[in-house]
Amino acid sequence: MKLKNVYPDHIINRGEGYTHNVNHCLKIGDVLYSEVEGTYTYKTEVNLKTLEGNCSCPYSWNCKHAVATYLVYKQGDFIDADKFLEYLKTLSKRELISIIEQSLCNSPDIALNYDLKTSTNYESFVNDFIDDFSYSRMNKAERLASQFTFKQLLRMLNFLFKNEDNVFEIIYEDYYDDEEGEVLYYFESVLEKELMKKITNEKEMRQVLAVDLLHDEIINSAETLLKFKPVIKSVFSKDKFLSFLLHLENPDMTEVEESITESGRHELYHLPPKNIALAERIANHLQDKGLLFLVAVYKDDYKGIINNLSEFNILISEYYWLRRKLSDIVDLFIRYDFKDKKVTQDFLRKDLLRIYNSEQIMYLAGQINEYDFVKQKVDFKERFSQNKVLLERLFQLDEPETTILINEEEHIFENKHWTEIVEILNYLREKFGRQYIATIIKDNEDIFKTSSTLKSNLKKEGIFISHIRGVLNVEVKC
Repeated sequence: MKLKNVYPDHIINRGEGYTHNVNHCLKIGDVLYSEVEGTYTYKTEVNLKTLEGNCSCPYSWNCKHAVATYLVYKQGDFIDADKFLEYLKTLSKRELISIIEQSLCNSPDIALNYDLKTSTNYESFVNDFIDDFSYSRMNKAERLASQFTFKQLLRMLNFLFKNEDNVFEIIYEDYYDDEEGEVLYYFESVLEKELMKKITNEKEMRQVLAVDLLHDEIINSAETLLKFKPVIKSVFSKDKFLSFLLHLENPDMTEVEESITESGRHELYHLPPKNIALAERIANHLQDKGLLFLVAVYKDDYKGIINNLSEFNILISEYYWLRRKLSDIVDLFIRYDFKDKKVTQDFLRKDLLRIYNSEQIMYLAGQINEYDFVKQKVDFKERFSQNKVLLERLFQLDEPETTILINEEEHIFENKHWTEIVEILNYLREKFGRQYIATIIKDNEDIFKTSSTLKSNLKKEGIFISHIRGVLNVEVKC
């Protein structure tokens, strides 16, 4: 499992710069628990099997804090609580009490929670929570969540759902923060999870099913609620029931097949990054070429990709996560020397070029012999490293025509960082010589006369620019 298969590139980049904000990283089983400093101190969890993260931050799911937590773990900077828990099992009762006593002065939460739980009249608390809601009571309810009965949890959640606007207003007045919505949704999530654990019979299950806003949590808690599957199926739509089945560890394939609608099939196609094993089982059972292709992509299965390439054009437009795997697919093409003009043209769509590195573009473009097709992919608004590879192919196909293309381009330096401008000038000098460089710099005088950083770095490349008495002077020494 790789981060890039679960998280967008921009989230990974932010997470990489956030590792120093991770206060601690604790591993218990297959889950990482951490505290990460941001606008506030956020509690973050990462599932090591799927790499998916949950967080108390406003982003809440698969955020930069989760990425930072995982990266800290990969660096080896974590506490392996599994070993500690095994050690605790060897201790006597007196030794365990001694450890707790020594920890209480610095970590009083255990004692505070115990005191709150033992001193609270729960029925009175719920009545007060509903009659006189406050941010303080919400905080206490979060600590007490596991102690409430099924009926009490359902009462509080129904109150929150029916009075959302008023609750938002009260939280804002007490909390004074723009993120009051996220605070409320996190709290509701805590109560919902506890509610699912408290369902003991069909009557209670039907009470929960009657609340539409609880359906998502029913789906997320599918394994816990497996024994109520028949009653859930009788209430849920086909699409919702399919979602429920896909959250089970071992769903019945016949039931999955019977529950698929046209819209539900899209959920199947989003499954590989979340649960590749289940996605593969379903793909093989259904012999669905689209899902077979996506599973093969996720598993870097070259043969599976080739056998189902006919699905590429449909899927690439609809499933954004597939774009994050395109460079891996092209790497497989390179490794196995796969060449197919039609497929190559599909992969060279203009909106996909930014995904590839120079080697990958070179491999794809090298298979195209139609000058106009490659020319259409050149876009001087994009990064020059991308265009450079395409221009090289164009020079191979028709050098005179490519020379005209470059000479007629008026915006070759527009909105470019100085590092790219240096790269462009070096490339043009290699192709057309020193005099050409001097001419093109003078033709774009406004860009070159003001930036001292650009001029300083061009000097290192043997290109000297000065601006004296309103005249731009250029000298190219090598």
